[in-house]
Amino acid sequence: MAAVPTRQSDRLIEKAEKEKEQKKEEERLARVAALVAEGLPADGSLEFRFNTQPIPSQAYQVRTKDVYRTADGVFLYSWAVEAFWDFRNFHPGQIVMSTSPYPQNDPSAKFNEVAGAGPCAATNAGPVGAKRRYSVVLWTTTRGLFVVPLFTLNGGNSFATMHEERIRDFVTLTTVSGVDPQYTEWAGHSIIMNLNPDLEGDLNPCCFADLASARSITSREYLQEDIGSLDGDEYLRFLSLYKIRSNEWLKQSFDKFESGVTFNDDRIVQPGSVFDNRAEYDNYENWQKLMADKKFHGMFQSKKAKDRYKEAMKKKPSKGPGAGSTSTKGPGGNKGPKPGTGGGGTGKPKSKPALGHKTTLDTYK
Repeated sequence: MAAVPTRQSDRLIEKAEKEKEQKKEEERLARVAALVAEGLPADGSLEFRFNTQPIPSQAYQVRTKDVYRTADGVFLYSWAVEAFWDFRNFHPGQIVMSTSPYPQNDPSAKFNEVAGAGPCAATNAGPVGAKRRYSVVLWTTTRGLFVVPLFTLNGGNSFATMHEERIRDFVTLTTVSGVDPQYTEWAGHSIIMNLNPDLEGDLNPCCFADLASARSITSREYLQEDIGSLDGDEYLRFLSLYKIRSNEWLKQSFDKFESGVTFNDDRIVQPGSVFDNRAEYDNYENWQKLMADKKFHGMFQSKKAKDRYKEAMKKKPSKGPGAGSTSTKGPGGNKGPKPGTGGGGTGKPKSKPALGHKTTLDTYK
């Protein structure tokens, strides 16, 4: 049976409302008392102004919230609300220290069941750790810095546990008195870094830059800017190594499209005017069409790409006599062999879909 709602008397309702109003008044009086104790106007008539000012001899600025009395405009006090770096004061090849996050597995988290392999912990199910890590500035952006982090590889990770392709992600950095690389010969001589003399006793004279872990630092992140620097010629070598490795990664990406072309800077599409018509599929070069038509496993394609695929399937020539195969039942209802024509055998194998696809129309259902 449904519960029968109860009714409160008007007296109880009025009492609850009075207690509520009384509590509000007590809170208001407490706020007024706090303002009076600080020498502020009791009516709370204050004006708040935000102000951004540079800190002398530093690479960052501080934004403050200034409080003025509304009645006479008298300044009362201010406090800092945020600090942010002015990256125009940074230079390429500068070595900085910033907070670098990394994911962790949580043993108590829920697990993903993997067919044939049992439960497997999901990396994104656990907490995220962070540590202060040194990095080399590749370039500055309107948002912050783009840097390559540095590692000593003295912990669990070492070159002995890495495959050859992964080792190519690393570049050795040493001080002038450092030794030449033993594992990163692909990069040639080690990059010479110059460390802050006040910090040399605390820093390792040999470390490894992980080109595959380059990341951005935004203007409001923790940062220490006086760690060290690369000379201009050493920076040029370091930047060139990053570009060489990036081109290798881009080539691998191009190869996955099976377009028959190798990536180079000539393949970069320059932006056109928004007042011109958008480039259409029919005007593409053949390798561009192959890239547009490529369907990866689990990929979401546009309606235009799906329609092109369906049209291509419709235009395929139908199978001639004997090209297909049918099943015939043998004695006892079991299926017998599938006879073919034109020389016998089991008929022609099923051809691949057009335009480089490896899927069927069922993919789009």
